[in-house]
Amino acid sequence: MKKHYKSILIFSGLTSLGIVCFIFYGLWLLEIEDRYGDLQTIYFEGKTGDLIFNKKNGKVGILKFENREILVVDNTKTFQLMEWLNSNQQFINLEVYRAKNPELFLNLTPQKFKETIKINKAEFIIHLNLNY
Repeated sequence: MKKHYKSILIFSGLTSLGIVCFIFYGLWLLEIEDRYGDLQTIYFEGKTGDLIFNKKNGKVGILKFENREILVVDNTKTFQLMEWLNSNQQFINLEVYRAKNPELFLNLTPQKFKETIKINKAEFIIHLNLNY
């Protein structure tokens, strides 16, 4: 009988642990969605050091992930993603690339940026086209 009770206790403990972990995972996903909304794809697909290109205004930045936040390094200044995008925009058109030397791309015009992307064979990661 003791083996039977021990098995039930172990099974119920593992099941409870699994349910608690599932709930915390769901809450973490909800926090990311609440913070970034439609931009959560950048959080999940991007990595520190990726290039982000705002096609609407031609700005280029480097993504940096710290403590569940997406930061964008634009030359020497660091912005939160929403601040860098100027969230007053009704239309957001972004592209994210992965390059070996992202610092080379920071001070380029949009035309030079596209040429340099082709020359350096940067990997295309995401294209986001959002209307609000």
